[in-house]
Amino acid sequence: MENSGFKKITESEKRLYGKYGLLVSGFSKNEQDALIAIVEKFNSLKVIFVQDEHMDTLLKDMFDKDDRCGYGNDSSLKRVIIFSGFKEKDLVNFMERVKALSLRKNLWAALTPISEKWTIRRLIKELELEDKEMPKK
Repeated sequence: MENSGFKKITESEKRLYGKYGLLVSGFSKNEQDALIAIVEKFNSLKVIFVQDEHMDTLLKDMFDKDDRCGYGNDSSLKRVIIFSGFKEKDLVNFMERVKALSLRKNLWAALTPISEKWTIRRLIKELELEDKEMPKK
């Protein structure tokens, strides 16, 4: 597995890599609505809902899609939230709000200079492998 550069998030003012936005997969229409209610509390935060037809699209290209792209379509994909361009402290706040929704478990990832060159399919595969390895550590 190629090192994607994932690091622990703190509550600093440091801005993470990439354009300010979210890629979200695996959420039902109702869950998308709940997530949008949170997103609207963050100024100018773009959210893109990943669909099956996006699986072979590069992450960097996904973040160029229009805000709310894919909204309203239930997704059978793995539940993943990929964040980009957040200040670390805002990301911590966002993650706490999402966790308070008590939705099914989802995987989290930050866009990095390495991962932006991956397809959605590859990132999901890497996250699944990482998730399986975590209990072993």
